[in-house]
Amino acid sequence: MSRTILVVGAYERDNFGDHLFYEVLRRYFADDELIPGSVMVANMQAAYDLQTVPYDFVLRHHQVDAVWTAGGEVGGVDVPKALLMSLDPARVAQLEYRPEPRPDEWLSLIEASYGACRDNTQAYIPRMALYQQYNATTPLIVNSVGLTHLFASQYVKRALQDLKRANSITVRDAASAQRLEQAGVTASMAPDVVHSLPALYQPTNLSAPKTGIIVQCNAAYIEQVGLDSLVDNLQQVAQIYQQPLRLLAAGTSYSHDSLTAYQQLAQRLEQAGVTTEIIQTRRSLSLVDAIATARLTISTSLHVRIVSAAYGVPRLSLENDKVAQYVKQWDNAWPFAVSLEQLAKQVQRLADQRRPKQLQRSDLTELAMQQLDKLAKQLPPEPVASPLTTSQLQAEWTDYQQQLLLDTCKPLYAQNQHLERQVTELHQRFVDVSQQKTAAEQRATELQILHDRRLLRRLRRALLALKHG
Repeated sequence: MSRTILVVGAYERDNFGDHLFYEVLRRYFADDELIPGSVMVANMQAAYDLQTVPYDFVLRHHQVDAVWTAGGEVGGVDVPKALLMSLDPARVAQLEYRPEPRPDEWLSLIEASYGACRDNTQAYIPRMALYQQYNATTPLIVNSVGLTHLFASQYVKRALQDLKRANSITVRDAASAQRLEQAGVTASMAPDVVHSLPALYQPTNLSAPKTGIIVQCNAAYIEQVGLDSLVDNLQQVAQIYQQPLRLLAAGTSYSHDSLTAYQQLAQRLEQAGVTTEIIQTRRSLSLVDAIATARLTISTSLHVRIVSAAYGVPRLSLENDKVAQYVKQWDNAWPFAVSLEQLAKQVQRLADQRRPKQLQRSDLTELAMQQLDKLAKQLPPEPVASPLTTSQLQAEWTDYQQQLLLDTCKPLYAQNQHLERQVTELHQRFVDVSQQKTAAEQRATELQILHDRRLLRRLRRALLALKHG
């Protein structure tokens, strides 16, 4: 029998690195049942061939054999922030709506409809103390995370207590390790788990000649440097290598890459005579294929850099603090924190020099695999929980949502009935007033007629008196 492992990450939104974590784990645990859990429900079938199940729902209703959370800078992301990053603008507007006098009830209803639970301090690290009924002894593995942002969070004290409950914590940078040690939380340090990908996945066309330059820039970077400057410098890069440019989006969710900006960039580059393509696929392994067969990668994305190192692709990282912090420690033989003004000069150096010894970082692949093996030993060797499948959970979640809808509608229906009674009563009052008004007008008319008759009698008497006078 296979074990049931709830794999938690930001799988509910389009982000290259997050979905690579899932691709690594489902290959490493190929004989087990992996449940793609996240802070909320999301249908990612079109892009990633998976549908997330809210981990809060799973842990409240079922026992699992292990909870394995993996994902970059998860330390400072709470549930409201995760929802804002993951929902489209129309649904974000729902979160920003604050009906009076009970806004908390409204927000709780929205969160419940997506499966999010704000009782979890960190959006992607379940607070296992909440799930004692079914998962009091379930192992929690926290893998390949950056936690420096955690210490700027308002929930830092409770989050640290929750992390102490974890069976194992692996961070990918020295700063996170140092801060956790100072807080009394035990953690080990290892390269990002995505470095293990070459041991688990063979890209297509890997033996074919390398071609094209992969370019990835997040929306904030493009806005910062300006489209004109970016076009000018990328045009020089294309001339140096005599290669087409392939624009790759490492994620299209909130605060990541912008396909609209890429379209503008591609149009301007084509006008400048540079053959340019926007890679359309969102499937993470297809993006890995594109990177692994490139002549060079230029990016602001950490995982574009990591995949390049994993498959031996020359690489250059533009200015980005998160990337620089990681690369400085694990892959500093290749340029990083390169300013746009220095880009062409650095690319020319790469084109002129012989390849450094650390072109393909197989040592990092080995370290990442060793850490995976070590962490896997924390899991029970045989299943403890009853068999559970993602499709079963999806069916249960659908039933839950239907019941939630009914429970939500019941008070609304009762309130609507009350309003209908009020409307009926008001309508009757209007009828009564109208009838009273009609009666009053009729009485006034009658009085006027009576008055007129009396006046006529007086006039007749007066005329008779004058006539016989």
